[in-house]
Amino acid sequence: MPSYLMGHQEKIVIACYTLHNFIRRFSQDDDLFNEPDDETPGDIDAFYHRGRPNVAEIEAQCAFRDAIAMQMWGDVNNN
Repeated sequence: MPSYLMGHQEKIVIACYTLHNFIRRFSQDDDLFNEPDDETPGDIDAFYHRGRPNVAEIEAQCAFRDAIAMQMWGDVNNN
C-alpha cells in the first residue's frame, strides 16, 4: 500500500465519505447499499431519506465528528 501525505489521506477519507453519502441519498435502488449490515443501525435509511436534519441532529453529528477528529489527532500525535 503506498504511503500518502497526511493532507492527501484526509482528502481521500472525505472523498470516500462524500461518495458514500451521495450514493446512499441518490441511489436508493442500489442493491449493495440496501443490503443489511451488522454494523448499520436499523434506522439508518430513515435518517438518510427523510429530508433535512433538525438542529439537535446537526449538533449531535458535529459532536460525533469532532470526537472522531480528536481521536485521530491523538493517534497521530502519539505515533
